[in-house]
Amino acid sequence: MKLIYGHVIAFNGDPKVLGAKAVTEHESGAVVIGDGGRIDWVGERADVPEQYAELSVVDYGRKYIMAGFIDPHLHFPQYRMLA
Repeated sequence: MKLIYGHVIAFNGDPKVLGAKAVTEHESGAVVIGDGGRIDWVGERADVPEQYAELSVVDYGRKYIMAGFIDPHLHFPQYRMLA
């Protein structure tokens, strides 16, 4: 298991459903990855449950952390679409 710090973007429920409640963002976020590679917990760094306090930490600072199976890549002609 490991604890990852960063700017976390996560989904609640079905990621195909659009809306403000479908996506959560934690600028000072934390993600706990379980032994099987699955996400066990997501939230703010300050709210990490005590049971995960002794895990090894990987701190990505302000870099974005997103759940697996999300493909954020783009091709050069699409660069104009960036906000």
